[in-house]
Amino acid sequence: MKLNTLAATLVAAAGFLASTMASATIVQIDPDGAGSDPAVAIRQFSLTPSQDYSIQLNLGADGIFNSGDTFSETINYSVFSVKNPVGSTIVPAGITNFTVQATLSGFVTGVSGPIAAGASISNILADTFGITFNPGGSVLFKNSSANGGLGGVVATAVVLDGGSTGFTFQNSTPTLQFGVDALFTSIDDNYFRDSSGNPLSTYLPLLFGVADASANLQSVAFTDPSLTQVAVTVSDNGGTASINIPEPTSVALVGVALLGLGLSGRRLKAKKSA
Repeated sequence: MKLNTLAATLVAAAGFLASTMASATIVQIDPDGAGSDPAVAIRQFSLTPSQDYSIQLNLGADGIFNSGDTFSETINYSVFSVKNPVGSTIVPAGITNFTVQATLSGFVTGVSGPIAAGASISNILADTFGITFNPGGSVLFKNSSANGGLGGVVATAVVLDGGSTGFTFQNSTPTLQFGVDALFTSIDDNYFRDSSGNPLSTYLPLLFGVADASANLQSVAFTDPSLTQVAVTVSDNGGTASINIPEPTSVALVGVALLGLGLSGRRLKAKKSA
């Protein structure tokens, strides 16, 4: 019950926050966190995956592709360019040291007819289906210049929702377009500031959104009729991401909304115990 109440509170706060976002979003990023160089003001990230990756698709005990089948994936994105406040695309020095790592899970929706194992993935892609991401997946911002690779975590976020309604075909290539919404749960203020140079942590929770992302599924054959899980190779085209900063009044209103939800829960508990 406590977990359900917490989830309801988080979703309610997130929905309220999303509806009161400032129309313009400007964030300053200090790539090395040292404060010795000018922070880069950005409006959007452009993300690209570091390499092709694999989705683990669970066909269930029946070995049949159908709605409700689950999947999981982990993707490492590199920030390769940003849009500055006037909208032009730039590649500032140091920004490419940031990596965004998303660990997602979810389930398949809208399959029009079950497809038995033994069929090629082209049979699956000929069908119409979508995907839904489960809440709770993680998104990590890492300073990849540290330790010569994926470095220290400088911000964390938790997935709220997201997914896609279905595939489209681009030049005969099946392409899944999707989006993800997540809430920041921690931010290192040495790396992230608002447009005035103030710490972003004072705005938590902050909404982080990825849009216009797409993934191309590669051909994979289900050769074993008893197969219940298959790894599908994906070539990801990346997407754009932004951090939405609410107006100060919106932050205060979210605090009031959370307080109200907390008081309502206490009153309900008091009534039950009376």
